[in-house]
Amino acid sequence: MTGLLRKDFLLIVKNFSFTSFIVYVILLPSMLQNSSMVIPMLCIATSMILAFQVSLALGQDESAKWLKNVSAMPITVAQEVFSKYLLTYFIAIISIIISIVFVLISSIFLNTATESNIMFLFIAFALVVLYNSIVIPATYKLGTGKSRYILYLFVLIPTFSTLLLNSLDIKIDINLNSLNFNFTVFLLAVSVIVLSIISFTISLQIQKKKEFS
Repeated sequence: MTGLLRKDFLLIVKNFSFTSFIVYVILLPSMLQNSSMVIPMLCIATSMILAFQVSLALGQDESAKWLKNVSAMPITVAQEVFSKYLLTYFIAIISIIISIVFVLISSIFLNTATESNIMFLFIAFALVVLYNSIVIPATYKLGTGKSRYILYLFVLIPTFSTLLLNSLDIKIDINLNSLNFNFTVFLLAVSVIVLSIISFTISLQIQKKKEFS
């Protein structure tokens, strides 16, 4: 399992492209329209950029016909699939670390509330897991080419929604203090775990069918 994770991290580092940061450019109009959206959008952008790296690793596996190689190694299909979900969680943790920087900046310059800042960290983590819980089985089923469009939906929907609301002069002040913090974090955690289990089960079934086809 460690070897599989090391392989994926090396693939991500080797193939990382700084053009990924175009996501920040796409979100810029939303951030300029509403200052309260700056930190949330930065956290979303960071999560999406990092989450997309799992798609890149899957793409490399697909190009190298990795599933056929796995059948000749002492690695089960379940281990190979599970490694992608472990990779997702590691990347989700990295997204939290990077988001902490934005949160600190927010606390200093925008004077946002502490609980709101902490909540954005959990949201950043959950977005990475949510995105890849959809993308991993979709990639196994449809291939990397079609599944990559999911990234654009994750980024463009909140962007255009914000622009539409602002064009209608509807201002949204994201204040998470009104939510029950403990309950919200608990709900996020349960949702992430349940979705991961469902996604893993679907991915495993897809790959097993390919193995015996």
